[in-house]
Amino acid sequence: MGRILLAALAGALAMFIWGFVAWTVIHLRTPETFKGEGAVAAAINYGAAESGVYAIPGDPGTKDKESSEYKTFEKNYESGPIAMVIVRKQGAKLFDWLVFLKGYGVMLLACLIVAIMISEIRIKLALNRVLFCAAIGLVVAIHADGSNWAWFWYPMDWTLMAHVDRVVAWTLAGTAMAPLLSEKRLRRT
Repeated sequence: MGRILLAALAGALAMFIWGFVAWTVIHLRTPETFKGEGAVAAAINYGAAESGVYAIPGDPGTKDKESSEYKTFEKNYESGPIAMVIVRKQGAKLFDWLVFLKGYGVMLLACLIVAIMISEIRIKLALNRVLFCAAIGLVVAIHADGSNWAWFWYPMDWTLMAHVDRVVAWTLAGTAMAPLLSEKRLRRT
């Protein structure tokens, strides 16, 4: 189990470094900025009672398609705008070490699961272990980012860059984990 944990730590570190490069160096994905950001922030502050995920148009509160609430929702949905906004009322430090720690923890858990899978199915060639991880990244991208594109109107360019981000992250994680997950090394632990 020690070798598997070491592989997961290395894979998560590779993903973490890639995330830094992708977001801060090459700006693989950059969210748009609202015009009149102060006014939009004030409207969000006014309209959002607490931190959470909000949608425009909001839930009509009924499934009765004949009700006036539902008809108003449908009209607003069809005329736009449509938005989903994540609101954190209290703000946050720009570079909070706890956020980085939580992010690394999520990556570590994901890499640990994949490292266990690789060790259980005994993928013999290192290249195949890397390709297995790349495939995991592609599956995650198609499901998570593809779902956001399909259901929540994420733009195609954002979705494709998210796919690139996830596949590269998992390929790098696989590259870091592969040498530590060889059958020979696993037998020694």
